[in-house]
Amino acid sequence: MSHASRLSSLLVLAALSACLSAGCTAPSCPPGLGLDTEGRCALALNDAAGSDAGVPLFPSDGSVGTDAAIDLADAGMIVEADAAPDPDACLTATYYADVDGDGHGDLASPMDACTAPEGFVLSSDDCDDDCATCFPGATEICDGLDQNCDGSSDTELYVTFYADADGDGYGAGPAIAGCAVTDGHSAEGGDCNDSLASIHPHAAEICDGVDQNCDGHTDEGVATDYFPDCDGDGYIAADAVATPACARPIGVPAICGASDGAPAWATRTPGALADCFDASRYAYPGATGYHGLPYSYRGVSSHDYDCDGAQERRVNVAGTSDATCTWRTVPGAPRVCVATGERWTTNPLRACGTPADLRTCDAVTCTPTVVYSTLVDCR
Repeated sequence: MSHASRLSSLLVLAALSACLSAGCTAPSCPPGLGLDTEGRCALALNDAAGSDAGVPLFPSDGSVGTDAAIDLADAGMIVEADAAPDPDACLTATYYADVDGDGHGDLASPMDACTAPEGFVLSSDDCDDDCATCFPGATEICDGLDQNCDGSSDTELYVTFYADADGDGYGAGPAIAGCAVTDGHSAEGGDCNDSLASIHPHAAEICDGVDQNCDGHTDEGVATDYFPDCDGDGYIAADAVATPACARPIGVPAICGASDGAPAWATRTPGALADCFDASRYAYPGATGYHGLPYSYRGVSSHDYDCDGAQERRVNVAGTSDATCTWRTVPGAPRVCVATGERWTTNPLRACGTPADLRTCDAVTCTPTVVYSTLVDCR
């Protein structure tokens, strides 16, 4: 046999070997082989004379055929084919147990097989093979299990709630995380008194000295502002400080000092004018009385008893004519002498509170007279 023929035969045998490894069984024969007259695969070889000779390798029924040795002396090799292929031979794969039937197997339970055994799958990424709803890509639900196999369970679905001892819908204390708000708890926190259901962040504030709405303040918006009225004239100083209270405070305001009135607590009327001298009941907005002595209030001396910002003399003219004196009778009251045309004898007019001579009427005789060195009275 020529070298080329022997090499060709070798290649054919290599193809046959590949076929056997792949599980070929008679009567199927690979290229270069054919069935002989007995129904067996045969290798056709050319002898020196050029005639073909069929060499049976194995019969079609799978029994061992006649050994055929091909002398490949030129190649330094001898190849024998004397065995029939294994009818059970196959290409195997690794499968994994899928106990829960979710299509994802357990990496810790492998099996090599030609085809998938019952209860086995090719996937090995199941994190809990006893849970049919647990596998990569599953929807996570809050139940203590890791449905989507991401290594954590439920934390991204937790809600926060607080212990609610008084059942008012608002809790107190440290926050608690869980799948759902449990009995005796509330999703709302911030309760400043969890023993009284009437106290919580959305409670209505009432005036009782208690912080109902938990904003850190007491009675805000419902308490009445009371101010010191140190002279008891019903008017309040502009800089008076309010004391919020549910009822009018009792006693003398601590800020009040000496006064010619009766110190008290008063409410400020919206738009009301402020008291310019809160130590005298004679000084207040709209007062009509004139006074020769000034008041001194917080370092300021003034005759502005009517709190209009100006000091007006009661008599604002000078001259030499006598005043006109007239008795006036009021039913049920003593008669009084009314002086008209009063004048200061000194010109120019003196300042408020300084001595000057005044032409007026005698209050007893109701006749013209001059009152010497009386203080210029103003308001």
